[in-house]
Amino acid sequence: MFYQVLLLLFYAHANCEDAEQPKLVIERARIDTCAGCKLYDLPDLKEFIFEDFPQYANTELKLKPGFDPVLHFLTKDGQTVESLFLTPLSREACNDLLKKHGFVRKSDKTEL
Repeated sequence: MFYQVLLLLFYAHANCEDAEQPKLVIERARIDTCAGCKLYDLPDLKEFIFEDFPQYANTELKLKPGFDPVLHFLTKDGQTVESLFLTPLSREACNDLLKKHGFVRKSDKTEL
């Protein structure tokens, strides 16, 4: 009897873990980075952060001294869904990444 109860509890626990978690919807993006020291040798990335990124809707740039550039994809409530270091990426790759996640430039959004 003990083993049957134990087996039943194990089965119930396994089914709870298999239950699908609600999918987090990405609605905002934020970059945390320093203002320049970490970007000194990365002019392509610096141009993306300070010229391209602010042109996208629902984005925020936080300047934090000494931080490596990290892109955070967030839910409406600010919960992090995904975080990526931008250092190895080119300007074009960063723009493609935002578009892949559904972000549009503010000027493109007004034309829709």
